[in-house]
Amino acid sequence: MTTASELLVGEIIDGWKVEERTKSYPGATGGHFSNSYVVSKNGLSAFLKAMDLHTAITKGLDEVQRVTTQFNFEKQLLTLCRDRRLSKIVRLIADGEYIVQNIPNGLSDDLNRVYYLIFELADGDIRKELSFGGVVSYAWKANVLHQIAVALTQLHNNRIAHQDLKPSNVLSFNDEQSFKLADLGRSSSMHISAPTDELLFPGDFNYAPPEYLYRHVPLDFHDRRFGSDAYLLGSMISFLFLGVSALTLTLDRVDNALKPGIWIGEYSDVLPFLITAHTEATNSMKKYLPINFQDEISTIYFQLCHPDPYIRGYPKARKQVGRPIGLDRYVSKFNLLRHKLKVIKKSI
Repeated sequence: MTTASELLVGEIIDGWKVEERTKSYPGATGGHFSNSYVVSKNGLSAFLKAMDLHTAITKGLDEVQRVTTQFNFEKQLLTLCRDRRLSKIVRLIADGEYIVQNIPNGLSDDLNRVYYLIFELADGDIRKELSFGGVVSYAWKANVLHQIAVALTQLHNNRIAHQDLKPSNVLSFNDEQSFKLADLGRSSSMHISAPTDELLFPGDFNYAPPEYLYRHVPLDFHDRRFGSDAYLLGSMISFLFLGVSALTLTLDRVDNALKPGIWIGEYSDVLPFLITAHTEATNSMKKYLPINFQDEISTIYFQLCHPDPYIRGYPKARKQVGRPIGLDRYVSKFNLLRHKLKVIKKSI
């Protein structure tokens, strides 16, 4: 049955005209509980994500609570990011509720309420422009990594861990000049509880740090959540230069008997084998990296994607009081790297 959030084309919501239904915003959460639209206002275009409670209600009150709590959590984080001017997080333009006046026969008037979020409209995610090899693309990739590191640092400075950094969640703006992170629906906050907090790992398990596949969960928030973001940042290196996640790159080098789902021992016992596999993966990556920068980039990758969550990150920072991950150090490293590669690109 058609529901209220599927009937918005032609409606005027908060001054925005709903132009057309579209595919889900790259990286947007919500699944079958939300619908996506392009909207326009005063010559500007934006993206609208709309949700109603029809499907959730059919699954029971617990599901209604989960969906609404998750929606409000994401809205709360997006509002915080906007108000604190986090420039590398996709900006929330407006949010609210809208009553659909004309609904299909058989749909209760009690279910004509739509909850919406309106975001700035991206050109797409980084997969659209990705190519492998070539000096020209190296500068672009370094720029992507730098801006992702800035985004994560902005979140971490506000006690938020993204937890679902992957290619579809890195959006491009202004003809590939700017990149921002989308989808805070799976994030973790030190100050705001979320339904996903109870999950082993709230993000996409295809990119997850290996400890979670072995059901090892660090207790400290820095190791558990900020450390996971570090791993996901490192995984973007392997994706950008090789087209695969760090998790895949490591587990492909582990004996079958030691792989997740088969290994039944402690994580500490399998960890030495994972470190060996990670070392081999790091070394194999070098030939795909730009000449003269192979050691530098592979060292960053090794540190960010280290299988041991308790040493993952910048070594000197991890030895300081509070054992910070040290993502700010990688912001500087990626920034210098992108400038060097840009100079090389111009000289070609």
